[in-house]
Amino acid sequence: MKKISFAVILVFLFYSGLSASDRKNVLVFHSYHQGMRWTDSITKGVEDIFRQHPSIRVNFEYMDINPGSGEIILSELARFYSVKYRNRKIDLIISSDDKALSFLLKYGSKIFRGVPVVFCGVNFFKDSMLEGVNNFTGILETYGYKETIDAARKITPGIRFVYVISDNSPFGKQSADSIRSISREYNGKVDFIHLTDMTMDEIKFRVKTLQRDSIVLLTFFSSDRNGSRFLAENSVGKISGASSCPVYGCNDLYSGHGMLGGMITKGNIHGEEAAKIALDILNGRKPSEIPVIRKSTGSYIFDYNVMKKFNVRSTRLPERSTVINEPDSFYNMNREFVWFMILLMCLASFMVFHFLRRRTVEQKLEHSESRFRDMAELLPEVIYEMDFNDNIVYTNRKGLEQFQYSFSEIREKVKITSVIDREYHREMNRVVAEIRDGVIRGSQKEYMAVRKDGTKFPVLIQSSPLYRNGKICGVRGILIDITERKKVQEQLNAAQRMESIGTLAGGIAHDFNNILAGVQGHAELLKIGCNENPDVRENIESILKYIRSASDLTKQLLGFARAGKYDLKPVDLNRLMGATVEMFSRTKKELVIETRLCGNPVVSVVDRSQIEQVILNLLVNAWQAMPCGGMLFIETDIVMPQDENVPDVSLSPGEYSLIRVTDTGVGMEQSVLERIFEPFFTTKPMGRGTGLGLAASFGIIQNHGGIIHAESKPGEGSVFSVYLPNVQDMPVDYSAPEDSITFGRGLVLLIDDEKMIRSVGSRILRHLGYRVITAECGMSGVEVFGRMMDDIDLVILDLIMPGMNGTETFNILRRIKPGIRILLSSGYSMNDEVASVMNAGCNGFIQKPFTMAELSKKLSGIIVTEDS
Repeated sequence: MKKISFAVILVFLFYSGLSASDRKNVLVFHSYHQGMRWTDSITKGVEDIFRQHPSIRVNFEYMDINPGSGEIILSELARFYSVKYRNRKIDLIISSDDKALSFLLKYGSKIFRGVPVVFCGVNFFKDSMLEGVNNFTGILETYGYKETIDAARKITPGIRFVYVISDNSPFGKQSADSIRSISREYNGKVDFIHLTDMTMDEIKFRVKTLQRDSIVLLTFFSSDRNGSRFLAENSVGKISGASSCPVYGCNDLYSGHGMLGGMITKGNIHGEEAAKIALDILNGRKPSEIPVIRKSTGSYIFDYNVMKKFNVRSTRLPERSTVINEPDSFYNMNREFVWFMILLMCLASFMVFHFLRRRTVEQKLEHSESRFRDMAELLPEVIYEMDFNDNIVYTNRKGLEQFQYSFSEIREKVKITSVIDREYHREMNRVVAEIRDGVIRGSQKEYMAVRKDGTKFPVLIQSSPLYRNGKICGVRGILIDITERKKVQEQLNAAQRMESIGTLAGGIAHDFNNILAGVQGHAELLKIGCNENPDVRENIESILKYIRSASDLTKQLLGFARAGKYDLKPVDLNRLMGATVEMFSRTKKELVIETRLCGNPVVSVVDRSQIEQVILNLLVNAWQAMPCGGMLFIETDIVMPQDENVPDVSLSPGEYSLIRVTDTGVGMEQSVLERIFEPFFTTKPMGRGTGLGLAASFGIIQNHGGIIHAESKPGEGSVFSVYLPNVQDMPVDYSAPEDSITFGRGLVLLIDDEKMIRSVGSRILRHLGYRVITAECGMSGVEVFGRMMDDIDLVILDLIMPGMNGTETFNILRRIKPGIRILLSSGYSMNDEVASVMNAGCNGFIQKPFTMAELSKKLSGIIVTEDS
């Protein structure tokens, strides 16, 4: 017996090894990213063919190469793939689009030695590319422009003009050249007018006034002369929406978005054909024996909605044409409704016949009960009935789905206590007893419900008496799942708590900034008078350094309080990220930092120092999550958040600048991730962190109209993504700030309720060459200004003062003398109140604490600008 068992095991192992060695591994090598319509359609075509061959295992690789990717990125990818596939057996590669083919021609022989390659979706192919290469073959991505033009002439006889639309991209130019080469076949029959190097508005204007003897042939248009970029559906939608004539094309990306149709080249056909060639090679045929397929693999596809718009009959379409968006027959579209109506009519007929036959109260009651059951089954909430023995005698389909019971289990008497948490049994029994005794006619209360698998969820139960023959025999009610309502309420409560803490943080930062302003002013004045004493000067420099550190802390508090942006300018986040990462990396040698900055400028209107603080907070947070070192990936890009499934509905549609920091650290539990942006929340030991960095970053980004989003799992690292509104068309100032002092002259009125600010401010202003008078409040400032307004050249006005605040004082001063120059000052940053005063015509704003150089620049800029 043992010998037989041993023999069986040997046979099993032999066949297991044989099947494993016979398995073929195919790698599909995509140029672009998953989710792109063309890429995904090629994937579908490949899978449809190989699904019929279970002995072939298919893997996918997405290079996701940007158009501007340089040789450094390609060589790094080659190194990465060399490591990744060093010990993996690959029998054949299917290459998708030009980038992947070029990459494999250059690096494939080193990474995948001797592996045959079948390419597809290739536009820019030359025979010279395969010189000296005998393991490559495939399919070219060609388009049936002639077939499309012929089809259009059949559909609409008498066409005299074809307006060809293409952009200045390499693919657009290639498409335009292809049409020029075939246009000779139509000499004297059709004239071709090429619309290139134009803006979208110019194209829309041209096609809007075309005559009936014209058509539009859209080849490829992803960007116009102004550099504006368009998704395929947006491009064809705008052009077809404006055109007075039908729009034809050959690109599957445009199909179904306003284009009438044409000989459409589809990605899934390319994938299928490539997979069929791959099967031939895997079965022993050499790639060199298979010629490259150069003809179009498209099929005629037309849009029913556009056909209806231009009165195109299906009889005029070419043979074997496919019509999309064609409405189905009434029966097919409404099959369930028709059968429902038939059954309903049958049921109604039966009930009418039954009613006429017996005419009894009992049948009337059953009729009423039947209608209740039908209605209950259609309701989206749980309907239930129970007797006074706590048995559930009825629940609708929603109740069965919600609590995971079957009809048979309900018939076997499931107790109401089985679906309500034990903690609520006493309250539920009290309500049922009061309904039974007629004490109350109904109840509405919250409970915790329990499913069959033990999971719990909050519910609201509205219950009322159930009558039979005029007597109360049980309880009938509606059970509503209020899980989402509870979550919204918790979010609202958390937001209110955060707002309260933010208000407190903002107030503390404002008062602290006032103190820092006084200390900084005195220190700078001391610095002026101690040039001969280097020791004293060094001590003063240390004081100023500590003041700047304290000011950075208050900026974080103001950032958390969502009052942190005050100097808004267009900033190239590529440059800012590069400089910040370079500074950070000098002291973090244990980290391997990889940057993937966008090839184009990534511009947003932001406060440079605040966003720099956000980046540093994210980098430090990632470093602390990798105590033993690790990989840190830094990325910038221009994205559409709605395409990235960003979980935040507060963002308006449009392009956003993306900053992404990814680490390979310890990661976070879900409970920690949910609180990561709360102020003073930290997982670090006492003295290692304040828990304010990420909270401040959250406030800063929200105050700039963006969001910050975190993803993490224990042991899998963390990803922090920042989205800010993108403004590519605004000029960026790359000049560095100056710290020199500018002297001036004139009479300045300083209005501030802080005695220390008035004292040090007066001394600084005099040192800068100005004469000074002060006022301790808004009312006093108005009185002084009323007496000396002809002599006063400028007013420095504090925003937050008791009694008459800065806004009220500003309005009165401007009514007294409309042209008076006013510089607004506050310990807060540029918040809504400051913005309101600035929009009313205030000449400038400076945040406390400020340096002597900053104040001198502000004063000089206002006075010189106004005088000029």
